Amino acid sequence: LEDLSEKELRALITIIKEEYSFSVNEKTDYEGNPNENIQVDLNDHVDIALWNKLNDQDIKNMPEIKDYTDEATATHWLEWYFRINQRFSQISISAQWDYLTNITTENAKKMSDQSLLQSPFGRQTLPIAKEFNKYMKNSKNKDLKLILGRLATGTM
Repeated sequence: LEDLSEKELRALITIIKEEYSFSVNEKTDYEGNPNENIQVDLNDHVDIALWNKLNDQDIKNMPEIKDYTDEATATHWLEWYFRINQRFSQISISAQWDYLTNITTENAKKMSDQSLLQSPFGRQTLPIAKEFNKYMKNSKNKDLKLILGRLATGTM
């Protein structure tokens, strides 16, 4: 994301919102995922403990992937991924802000601890994004290919 201009970043965000703000036509079973209905207000104070708990529960409920060539499966997986990633991003930004506005050992530790907590998610999802990217290269959905390509190279 660091290599993108502001205009490109805004265009990518618009594409993601347009592409992934609808429901997949097929019935999706979240196996009673209690976090699906919990609305996190991103403009509200970041409750790090709550958001990490929600992410931990969501990570355990990763959608089952039977076919890496299926666009609906890829879209469903991306919805799951972005829900978790958005929370992690907000937590990181909050921790960085706390540190930069009050440089203390405690705030540095919070930032470091959060980074250590988030890194397994990246290690878990990067190979999956690469696998989707490999099979979605022939997809007609250019936005899906772009998003998976960026995820697979670690630039998103």
